[in-house]
Amino acid sequence: MRAVVGLPCQIEAIRKVETFKKRLNVDTKLGLVIGLFCRENWMFTCFKALLEDFGERPENFDRFDIKKGKLLCYRGEEVLEIPLKYGKPYVRIGCRICPDFSAELADVSVGSVGSERGWSTVIIRSERGMEIFTNAVRDGYLEVGEVNLKPLRKLCRDKRESALREIEERRKRGLKVLYEDLSVEEILKRSEGKVFKDLLDEVVEQGACTSCGACELVCDFVKVDSFPSIKTCQMRGLCYLACPRTSLPKSEIERSLFKGKRDEDFGYYLSVVSARSKIGIRGQDGGVVTTLLVYALEKGIIDSAVLVSHENWRPIVKECKSRSEIISSSGSVYSYATLLPHLG
Repeated sequence: MRAVVGLPCQIEAIRKVETFKKRLNVDTKLGLVIGLFCRENWMFTCFKALLEDFGERPENFDRFDIKKGKLLCYRGEEVLEIPLKYGKPYVRIGCRICPDFSAELADVSVGSVGSERGWSTVIIRSERGMEIFTNAVRDGYLEVGEVNLKPLRKLCRDKRESALREIEERRKRGLKVLYEDLSVEEILKRSEGKVFKDLLDEVVEQGACTSCGACELVCDFVKVDSFPSIKTCQMRGLCYLACPRTSLPKSEIERSLFKGKRDEDFGYYLSVVSARSKIGIRGQDGGVVTTLLVYALEKGIIDSAVLVSHENWRPIVKECKSRSEIISSSGSVYSYATLLPHLG
């Protein structure tokens, strides 16, 4: 079994693939799915261009963070602050219709919003996530504290409202926005007869693609970074069915995964706490994600973790099979990586 850490759009793709795994002929074998809070994201080339507008390059900095509406770029004791409004033109176009800030379909969701400096906010959603988190606290890997839900609720609402406005504007301009909650039966019916050309026409050309890589995971023909000639398409339609932006059976996924209460802002949950590592692991905030992964690995719950690391801040996906590999991949990378092909 493996763990995976992803952004909300990537978690949606993972859950859709899991829902249709028999038809898609793929098994991701995931024992733990951790989601990260996300307002929006950049492709690396756009992130690089944003910094170049301020006379800098990504490799000039030790780490990055987003706090209080600013991109913080750290170089030793020096901090370059870039208001996020300047980054808006560089944001991935597919991000603009995503309503999910808190990774609502993860087993455990983690971010900094609502916690003190050096701590992480943790939304424990599934029974699987609760078992692993609770045992990690019991065994001295993590400590917990109080969380302030007010800023978390605000960002969840802001992102959802912004996405709904964008969707409405796109529809007024005649663009297709298929991203909606449908039943499994409705999705299968919508996907009948669809092939790669339909995915291009209805998702990619409409500015809705997330570059998650679900299409690449289920079909060797597709490569997200270099879409091939339509003439060579195998005409199986698996790419269309796997894509979370053609449709998403969110309600059915929630019913199958979660037993807790549903919050109108951040989705289903069993508990929401603030937490930080007790074993000396430093991460972006409280080191919670890395500590949970180390715990799950050392207790034999998982054999590896699929994570996004970086080389000079260019994102790379790695499958980490040891404590040292997991720790070396800690921290946030503020540009996007195509994750799902690495789950095959």
